[in-house]
Amino acid sequence: MELYEEIKADREAGARRLVDEYRLRLMGMAMGLTKSSHEAEDLVFRTFERVILKIDDYKPTGSFYYWMCAILMNFHRMDVRKAAVRPQFAGDGKIPEVAATETHDISDALDFEATTEAVRQAVRELPENFREVVVLKYFDEMSTEDIAMVTGLNVGTVKSRLHYAKEALYAKLHDTELSAKFTDRLILATKR
Repeated sequence: MELYEEIKADREAGARRLVDEYRLRLMGMAMGLTKSSHEAEDLVFRTFERVILKIDDYKPTGSFYYWMCAILMNFHRMDVRKAAVRPQFAGDGKIPEVAATETHDISDALDFEATTEAVRQAVRELPENFREVVVLKYFDEMSTEDIAMVTGLNVGTVKSRLHYAKEALYAKLHDTELSAKFTDRLILATKR
């Protein structure tokens, strides 16, 4: 039984399967788009909630995952717009995050973590329109055509934003003596 059919038939069982199958992928995307794990978790929660509530609106002509990605992107864009109109308070409001590592050699992990965190921070500092396409392309491994479908942009715009985003990342990371090709490889290697 397809997942969307299961959600329609039994919301509780369907919701459990939805979370089991897509939580990690959507969290990876959300972590790339947001500034904290709490924001990412909230974004994914709202996405799952909307998927379950609006499952009757899903048309099985397209990818179920891409439908969820479009919902997540729309929520993220709403959050960005809301944040832009909120009054700013003193302090940066950032809470340091502790990066988890899956490697067992701590010396390798420390060297790689520093570089990984530099790339993640550089991605977080990109303008919103560039960050979206970078996260979808390099962290979620979507094709340019799929990114266009999820974001509602045309393919040429996606390609242009990816080009300028890579240039911006290279400029941000240039001080660390990384080549543009190394930056591309590292972005791919550090996807969640």
